[in-house]
Amino acid sequence: MSDLRDFSDRELIELLAKDDRSAFEEIYFRYSPVIYKTAVRFFKNKRRGSDLVQEIFTKIWTDRTKFQKVENFKAYITIISKNLAIRQLKKIAQERLAQEEWSYRIQRSENSTELYINKIGLEKLLSEAILLLPPQQKKVYQLAKIEGLTYKAISDELNISTVTVKKHMIAANRFVRERISENV
Repeated sequence: MSDLRDFSDRELIELLAKDDRSAFEEIYFRYSPVIYKTAVRFFKNKRRGSDLVQEIFTKIWTDRTKFQKVENFKAYITIISKNLAIRQLKKIAQERLAQEEWSYRIQRSENSTELYINKIGLEKLLSEAILLLPPQQKKVYQLAKIEGLTYKAISDELNISTVTVKKHMIAANRFVRERISENV
């Protein structure tokens, strides 16, 4: 067969449709630099550019009988390259977005786990501090903080003055705060 470099795109496409590997190779050598340049311009990455060239030429070989009606093969292949590059960039962007979302969820999960652990630790410290209160302060503290009673209701229940309830609460709060502060 004669040198295919002198053949027009139209002639090469016709040979390609007839499964001519030499015509395919000539089209590859003629247009792979154009596709590569387009791909590198889009991706800013030589490896992705090479991958796109391979993908385009795999598609050309697979669909070789479909190109016979193409009038301007160079324009056609350039458009295919741009479209495929844009699709791949969109896919990359979606993957990055999904990865960022996943990372955010993991971080949020870790934070909520850490908060839960801290909450459990603080609750344990609080329980321990309450257990160490003197009996009357413990009763007053539990009635006020846990059962939510007013100072007046506590004074009626324990038969002590509201001033005494207030003094017990001040002392109990101070002790609990100090105890938690020492252990945090």
